[in-house]
Amino acid sequence: MTAPGHRVESIDGDWTSGYAIRSFYWTNRWYSLLEVYTREGTLSEIFVNVNSPVEITDSEIRFTDYELDVSRKSPERAHIADEDEFLEAASRYGYTEVLRRRCYAAVREAFAVANRWEAGGFPE
Repeated sequence: MTAPGHRVESIDGDWTSGYAIRSFYWTNRWYSLLEVYTREGTLSEIFVNVNSPVEITDSEIRFTDYELDVSRKSPERAHIADEDEFLEAASRYGYTEVLRRRCYAAVREAFAVANRWEAGGFPE
């Protein structure tokens, strides 16, 4: 869980988030899930990153973000996000056809998860 105002490091440059984010990571899934909360503690979005299965050590969580995402803002249903960024990254980094298919399979799973996910609420 990160509080509003936390620094986010990105390949495109660092920025400060105005949201609190609770993240969920799995070592056997090709995605991670973020609950995004406003400063007031209201759930703003369920955001699912398509990424390699994570490696968790004592001091870090490591994964490759494939730039393909699923987003759900209430009361809407989930939709695919950033597909253009995924296609650009796939071209730039030479994603194989097998990897591309695996990422789209993760999107199908992410749709189901995002549409069923019930946020745990904003922690005190």
